[in-house]
Amino acid sequence: AAVVEMGMNHPGEIARLSAIARPDIGIITTIGPAHLEGLGTVEDVMRAKGEIRENIKDGGWIVLNADNSYCLRLGESARQKVMYFGTSEQAHIRAVDVEKSGCGSSFTMLLPDERVRIDLALPGRFMVNNALAAGAAGYLMGIAGKEIKAGIESVKPAKGRMAVAKTKHGVMVIDDT
Repeated sequence: AAVVEMGMNHPGEIARLSAIARPDIGIITTIGPAHLEGLGTVEDVMRAKGEIRENIKDGGWIVLNADNSYCLRLGESARQKVMYFGTSEQAHIRAVDVEKSGCGSSFTMLLPDERVRIDLALPGRFMVNNALAAGAAGYLMGIAGKEIKAGIESVKPAKGRMAVAKTKHGVMVIDDT
């Protein structure tokens, strides 16, 4: 398996990248007011990110954030099977009992057929959604809950990507440079 991030800031870029990658599973973690300099509106961001659906292999899945209204709209028009993640009741893969834990979060991931408690060592509430998206992909690939848990809990930030350090005075610094 390979995880391929497809970045964009103009229409057509995700279509081109997904035509190269031809994913079995496409994931859109969120849609919001980013990349507006090349796209103009959040509606245009939605359309650009939605381009991934054009090149997901037949029988593949699109994994979408159930807590994001733009993702819900993309799911309504998807030709693929759709799996939702998030905290809402609509989510197939859902986080409950989310708590701040040290520099990260703890939560229970509800999978369709089991529940696992996750201790995520990455700062930021949005990382819970990223973990849910990864859990959804793992579930779709037939990975057991305990293995999804082990994989998520083993994640360490790359240098300059949400790396946490504490100063000698106890101040937490998050390096996302």
